[in-house]
Amino acid sequence: MYGFLGPMSGALDSTDASVTWRPSAADDYFGTSVAAGDVDGDGATDVLLGDQWEGGELYTTVVPGGAVYLQVGPASGVVDPAGLVTIDWGLGSEHPGAFVGFLPDWDGDGGDELVVGACYADRGLTTGAYFVLSSDAVHRSGSLR
Repeated sequence: MYGFLGPMSGALDSTDASVTWRPSAADDYFGTSVAAGDVDGDGATDVLLGDQWEGGELYTTVVPGGAVYLQVGPASGVVDPAGLVTIDWGLGSEHPGAFVGFLPDWDGDGGDELVVGACYADRGLTTGAYFVLSSDAVHRSGSLR
């Protein structure tokens, strides 16, 4: 997945990217969802990157899968998401990362809260759910597994 910093003009290709998030596994859906916010309240843009099939099999709930990665602050060059804050909860087959987003500082701690969608929250094929995570808890922990 590529990130471009503006201003931009003309035709762009991958060599023009300011940052490339490149997971070590090539057969997942890294970048299923993307959102920008400020999780630590420092004024710099942070990026949430979803991969609803990370570690699982595509289109099945039999094998666990799904993760969300948090890039805190500016990034440049090539970034392996394995080194980022990881949110996967060790869930069974819920597939978090189908949707990601931010809520503006809902709890008053100075940072935007994270919203993570899991398309199979009931570990079946019928019910999804959204989870709101405190920015403070995520930023302090380094991962939520």
